[in-house]
Amino acid sequence: MVALFLVIYSHTIQIDILAMGMLGIFLLFNMYHINGFATTQFTTNAIDHEIAYAMNDAISQYEEETDTKIINIGFAEDSHKEWTYSSTFTYAAGDQNIRAWANDWARPEMFHYVTGRDFTIVPVENEIYQQYFEGKNWTSFNAEEQMIFIEDTVYLAIY
Repeated sequence: MVALFLVIYSHTIQIDILAMGMLGIFLLFNMYHINGFATTQFTTNAIDHEIAYAMNDAISQYEEETDTKIINIGFAEDSHKEWTYSSTFTYAAGDQNIRAWANDWARPEMFHYVTGRDFTIVPVENEIYQQYFEGKNWTSFNAEEQMIFIEDTVYLAIY
């Protein structure tokens, strides 16, 4: 704003040059950070998709091995859910670059969007949570530990 004010109301070439320099620095700073946010968003989305594919592969494998079709899905959260892939990325603020798996409203839609499969959402019973997920804190997706299959239901721990 100061630079724009100087350009509009200045009457000397030196002030014009200073103001244009300030605007140039501001523009470069913004371009750098916007690029960082955009790159992080694309990467976050790609990781979310890979997790959905891995979940779908585990579900398909269970269905083939047991001849049982999964129709229900329950989501639980580990002891310290991560909102971003913060160990890898630094460009996250507010709702920008949030993991799709961190939002409870986005999980079924994310899974459907990536795999085309729909499930009935069921709550995770206390006994199942206590036995398999309580007190655990994952830092990455591990299908063997975070996916529990019981008959026609899969329970997923979201890290």
